[in-house]
This record gives sequence, C-alpha cells and structure tokens, in this order.
Amino acid sequence: MSHPSPGHGSAANDARDGEPPIFSSMRVVVDRDRCEGNAVCVRIAPEVFTLDDDECATVAADPVPVEQETLAQHAIAECPRAALSRKD
Repeated sequence: MSHPSPGHGSAANDARDGEPPIFSSMRVVVDRDRCEGNAVCVRIAPEVFTLDDDECATVAADPVPVEQETLAQHAIAECPRAALSRKD
C-alpha cells in the first residue's frame, strides 16, 4: 500500500504564483493512542495529513494553511476514532 511521503503535497509546495502560502493560527493534534490509520483524514485533506511508517496520521502542515482550513476541519469531524482535534 502506497502512502504519500511526508514532504509530498505539503504546504511548502503549494505556493501560488510564486507567493508563499498564508498560514492561519489553526493547528491540528493527532492522538496517537486513538488513531488506527484509517487514513480518512489523508483522503479528505492530503496537503494537511500524511501517514507515518506506523500508519498513524501525522500533521504535515502545521499551522494549517488558510486555504486548507475547511478541509482540515472536515477531516477532524470525519475521523472514525475521534483522534484529531483542533487547536487555535
């Protein structure tokens, strides 16, 4: 099973027209004890989340870029194990 590499799709690679991404104060925390590696968050917001070698979700964009906030919030809401939480 192939997973995006930690640097793939990261906010650092998302500059538009040569401009760096605008970051918000939104941060996401992963509870590694709850995460089962279902990758729902990765499918919803692949520029914000990746899976590590243990198939646990990790936050690739910290803080979350403004244009990814809605997707990150959706991923938090859809996590089947409630392993994601928002921190501002």
